[in-house]
Amino acid sequence: MTDKLLVNIVHNVDIHPKHKTIFFSQSSSSYSFPFTILHGSGDFLVSLNDSTLADKQVQGRTISIIPKRAGTLQLTVQDADL
Repeated sequence: MTDKLLVNIVHNVDIHPKHKTIFFSQSSSSYSFPFTILHGSGDFLVSLNDSTLADKQVQGRTISIIPKRAGTLQLTVQDADL
């Protein structure tokens, strides 16, 4: 009796750029600021530590941040398949 298992080895998730300063003004709340997810399986969980500061949109490997007000925001990306 035999069995086979397919294993896909990937790099850890990485975000580019690592840091970003967004200057907030009333007009910037209509703009989105992109971050790119590098490596990983392609299936990601994305969260913000404070949803009162910004909204997020995730499409594939691109995360767009839409600011709501000034403050410090932490973006967390977790590979859902690892």
